[in-house]
Order: sequence, then C-alpha cells, then structure tokens
Amino acid sequence: MSRQLLAIDRAIVEQCNLAAGVAASEHGKLVSFGIDLLEGKDISNQLVELAQTLGISNVKKLSGLVTSFSALTWECAKATNNINNSSRDTTLLATILVQLGMDETLVGSFCKEFNLARRRLNILKGNLSLSVLSYRDLQWRLDIELSKRALLVTTEPTYQLRLDLIKNDGKVTGSSDQEGSPTENIASYNLQCDYANLKNIQNELQKAIDAYTGVHSQRITRYIA
Repeated sequence: MSRQLLAIDRAIVEQCNLAAGVAASEHGKLVSFGIDLLEGKDISNQLVELAQTLGISNVKKLSGLVTSFSALTWECAKATNNINNSSRDTTLLATILVQLGMDETLVGSFCKEFNLARRRLNILKGNLSLSVLSYRDLQWRLDIELSKRALLVTTEPTYQLRLDLIKNDGKVTGSSDQEGSPTENIASYNLQCDYANLKNIQNELQKAIDAYTGVHSQRITRYIA
C-alpha cells in the first residue's frame, strides 16, 4: 500500500493544504463533500450553505477545495485492492500524507472521513467496469426520393445509418462461422437522419475527440488509472 500511495501527485496535496485556512471544525465537511462528488451527487446547495457559514464570498474557491479532496480520496482509494477496516492502513495513510507535506490537522480529518467512507469507496471501485457495448462499425447510405405525388413538397435527401455494436457481456450467442467458431455477439441499430442532424453528429463526435485529447481528460485519466 505504501509504495502505491507514494505515487500520489504532490500538487493535489498542496491544493488540499489550502483548506488549512478554513476552520478545523469544517475540514470533515470538505472531505465528505469530496466523496459525494465522486459519487456524482449535486453538492452545489451544500457548498453555498458552507460558504455562508464560513463567511466565504467566493464559492468557486470552496468548490476547488472540495474537488482537490475528491481527487486525493480517489488516489488513496486506488492504492488498495480492497479498502478494509484495518487501523494499520489508516495509520500508514496518515504517515504518508504527512510526509508529502499535508497539514497534520487536515490529515486527521481526512483519515477520519476516509475511514467512515470505506464501504462507499469500495462500491465506487466495484462500479468501474467496462461498458456492455463497444463500437464495431458504422455504415451509411444516401437515399433520395425521385418522385412524389405532392408536387408542392420539396424533396430532401435522407441518410440511412447502421451502427454495429459488440456486446461485452461475456455471453456468446448468434450463428457460427464456417469453421464452427461462434461469431461475435453484435447488436445493430438502424437510424435515419437528414443532413443537419448528420452534421450535428459529426460536431458532437469532434467535441468528444477534442475533450479526450484535452488537459482535463488527461488529468482525470491519471487519477483513475
């Protein structure tokens, strides 16, 4: 465990240390909100209430602290194959965080909340599984209506798309090839759209590519990996 935890990005610890200026009694809430963020919960209202309690006008600054604790929690959770109830793990975690320069008061609050959230973190780790479906192929065809009884209606071309996805559920179904080996379990979806919607699909896919190659995506990938 210690060898993995030592790989924690020191910049995350430095960001968490900014919470040292917040009242010590509220450190636990920051960590707890960070865990809620990992679970995909909406904590915007709680952040506003906490900011009012602490007299902080900049809610974004408080949100940044919560995000830092969320990243740190996930780094620590990844470092164990199974987050158990061993007090030795918590003691070792505290020692390593202090070595990385984290404020001791923050370390105490963080380890306490981390210990209370062991079951939730185990569930989060268990939910990190591959998608049931994965992309295989996309085929398209352009259809143009040559004639129509209603002459007042303008003929517009439409695109027929067939999206082939592979089911990754571990079950082999369907036909077999000539050698008797089972073929891939493929699900096909037929779609019809006009040029505007096809262009929108292209734009959305391009946005996905840009997001995948962006700095934020690379940072998240490093946290999860």
